[in-house]
Amino acid sequence: MKFLLLITLCILTVISCKEKTTNSAQVVNSKKSKQVFIDSKGKQYKFFGEIPENRRTPEQKLFAKSLKDVLLHGVVAENNHMVLKMTKEECMAKGMTEKTYNELQTNIKENNHFFDSTGNKKVAEMIDDLHRFIEGDPQAKGVSIP
Repeated sequence: MKFLLLITLCILTVISCKEKTTNSAQVVNSKKSKQVFIDSKGKQYKFFGEIPENRRTPEQKLFAKSLKDVLLHGVVAENNHMVLKMTKEECMAKGMTEKTYNELQTNIKENNHFFDSTGNKKVAEMIDDLHRFIEGDPQAKGVSIP
Protein backbone atom coordinates (compact mmCIF):
# COMPACT_ATOMS: atom_id res chain seq x y z
CA MET A 1 0.00 0.00 0.00
CA LYS A 2 2.69 2.48 1.01
CA PHE A 3 4.73 1.45 -2.03
CA LEU A 4 1.91 2.28 -4.45
CA LEU A 5 1.24 5.61 -2.76
CA LEU A 6 4.94 6.36 -2.98
CA ILE A 7 4.91 5.57 -6.71
CA THR A 8 1.88 7.78 -7.27
CA LEU A 9 3.34 10.69 -5.37
CA CYS A 10 6.70 10.30 -7.09
CA ILE A 11 5.05 10.33 -10.50
CA LEU A 12 3.07 13.41 -9.62
CA THR A 13 6.23 15.06 -8.32
CA VAL A 14 7.96 14.29 -11.59
CA ILE A 15 5.24 16.27 -13.33
CA SER A 16 6.25 19.30 -11.34
CA CYS A 17 9.89 18.63 -12.07
CA LYS A 18 9.28 18.91 -15.79
CA GLU A 19 7.48 22.25 -15.50
CA LYS A 20 9.46 25.05 -17.11
CA THR A 21 9.26 28.42 -15.44
CA THR A 22 11.35 31.56 -15.59
CA ASN A 23 13.20 30.16 -12.60
CA SER A 24 14.58 27.07 -14.24
CA ALA A 25 17.64 26.82 -16.39
CA GLN A 26 18.82 24.39 -19.02
CA VAL A 27 22.24 22.93 -18.32
CA VAL A 28 23.69 21.25 -21.38
CA ASN A 29 25.94 18.22 -21.00
CA SER A 30 27.90 16.75 -23.86
CA LYS A 31 25.18 14.16 -24.60
CA LYS A 32 21.93 15.39 -23.09
CA SER A 33 20.16 18.40 -21.64
CA LYS A 34 19.11 18.51 -17.98
CA GLN A 35 16.73 20.93 -16.38
CA VAL A 36 17.62 22.48 -13.05
CA PHE A 37 15.46 24.55 -10.75
CA ILE A 38 16.78 27.68 -9.09
CA ASP A 39 15.35 28.95 -5.81
CA SER A 40 14.97 32.56 -4.72
CA LYS A 41 18.55 32.59 -3.38
CA GLY A 42 20.08 31.18 -6.59
CA LYS A 43 20.70 27.62 -5.32
CA GLN A 44 20.16 24.91 -7.95
CA TYR A 45 18.04 21.78 -7.48
CA LYS A 46 17.60 18.72 -9.66
CA PHE A 47 13.89 18.41 -8.82
CA PHE A 48 11.28 21.06 -8.15
CA GLY A 49 10.05 19.22 -5.06
CA GLU A 50 13.48 19.60 -3.40
CA ILE A 51 13.17 23.39 -3.13
CA PRO A 52 12.14 24.33 0.42
CA GLU A 53 8.84 26.22 0.45
CA ASN A 54 10.40 29.26 2.08
CA ARG A 55 12.96 29.52 -0.74
CA ARG A 56 10.59 29.20 -3.68
CA THR A 57 10.08 32.12 -6.01
CA PRO A 58 6.58 33.59 -6.37
CA GLU A 59 6.18 31.72 -9.69
CA GLN A 60 7.26 28.44 -8.10
CA LYS A 61 4.86 28.97 -5.20
CA LEU A 62 2.02 29.58 -7.65
CA PHE A 63 2.88 26.43 -9.60
CA ALA A 64 3.01 24.30 -6.42
CA LYS A 65 -0.31 25.76 -5.26
CA SER A 66 -2.01 25.03 -8.59
CA LEU A 67 -0.71 21.44 -8.64
CA LYS A 68 -1.83 20.79 -5.06
CA ASP A 69 -5.23 22.34 -5.79
CA VAL A 70 -5.80 20.15 -8.82
CA LEU A 71 -4.62 17.00 -7.01
CA LEU A 72 -6.79 17.75 -3.99
CA HIS A 73 -9.97 18.80 -5.77
CA GLY A 74 -9.66 17.05 -9.11
CA VAL A 75 -8.18 13.59 -8.57
CA VAL A 76 -10.66 11.02 -7.27
CA ALA A 77 -11.04 7.26 -7.25
CA GLU A 78 -13.72 5.62 -9.38
CA ASN A 79 -14.03 1.89 -10.01
CA ASN A 80 -10.59 1.35 -8.48
CA HIS A 81 -8.94 3.83 -10.87
CA MET A 82 -7.56 7.32 -10.48
CA VAL A 83 -9.68 9.85 -12.37
CA LEU A 84 -9.14 13.55 -13.00
CA LYS A 85 -12.61 15.06 -12.74
CA MET A 86 -11.52 18.54 -13.86
CA THR A 87 -11.43 19.59 -17.47
CA LYS A 88 -8.30 20.99 -19.06
CA GLU A 89 -9.87 24.45 -18.88
CA GLU A 90 -10.64 24.09 -15.17
CA CYS A 91 -7.06 22.97 -14.46
CA MET A 92 -5.62 25.83 -16.49
CA ALA A 93 -7.88 28.29 -14.66
CA LYS A 94 -6.22 27.11 -11.43
CA GLY A 95 -2.80 27.94 -12.91
CA MET A 96 -1.74 24.63 -14.44
CA THR A 97 -0.17 24.69 -17.91
CA GLU A 98 -1.49 22.60 -20.78
CA LYS A 99 1.76 20.61 -20.77
CA THR A 100 1.43 19.79 -17.08
CA TYR A 101 -2.25 18.85 -17.56
CA ASN A 102 -1.31 16.45 -20.36
CA GLU A 103 1.50 14.92 -18.27
CA LEU A 104 -0.89 14.47 -15.35
CA GLN A 105 -3.38 12.67 -17.59
CA THR A 106 -0.61 10.43 -18.94
CA ASN A 107 0.61 9.61 -15.43
CA ILE A 108 -2.92 8.80 -14.27
CA LYS A 109 -3.33 6.36 -17.19
CA GLU A 110 0.03 4.76 -16.39
CA ASN A 111 -0.90 4.48 -12.70
CA ASN A 112 -4.22 2.83 -13.57
CA HIS A 113 -2.44 0.34 -15.82
CA PHE A 114 -0.05 -0.42 -12.96
CA PHE A 115 -2.94 -0.85 -10.50
CA ASP A 116 -4.69 -3.23 -12.90
CA SER A 117 -1.55 -5.24 -13.65
CA THR A 118 -0.67 -5.68 -9.96
CA GLY A 119 -4.21 -6.31 -8.77
CA ASN A 120 -4.22 -3.33 -6.41
CA LYS A 121 -7.72 -2.90 -4.98
CA LYS A 122 -6.98 0.04 -2.67
CA VAL A 123 -6.88 3.01 -5.05
CA ALA A 124 -9.58 4.88 -3.11
CA GLU A 125 -7.55 4.51 0.08
CA MET A 126 -4.45 5.77 -1.72
CA ILE A 127 -6.30 8.82 -3.03
CA ASP A 128 -7.64 9.52 0.46
CA ASP A 129 -4.09 9.34 1.84
CA LEU A 130 -2.90 11.68 -0.91
CA HIS A 131 -5.63 14.20 -0.07
CA ARG A 132 -4.89 14.01 3.66
CA PHE A 133 -1.20 14.51 2.97
CA ILE A 134 -1.84 17.54 0.77
CA GLU A 135 -4.03 19.02 3.48
CA GLY A 136 -1.19 18.60 5.96
CA ASP A 137 -2.50 15.70 8.04
CA PRO A 138 0.52 14.36 9.97
CA GLN A 139 -1.07 10.88 10.02
CA ALA A 140 -1.14 10.67 6.21
CA LYS A 141 1.14 8.09 4.64
CA GLY A 142 3.43 8.95 1.76
CA VAL A 143 6.23 11.21 0.70
CA SER A 144 6.71 14.89 0.12
CA ILE A 145 5.18 16.52 -2.93
CA PRO A 146 5.62 20.07 -4.13
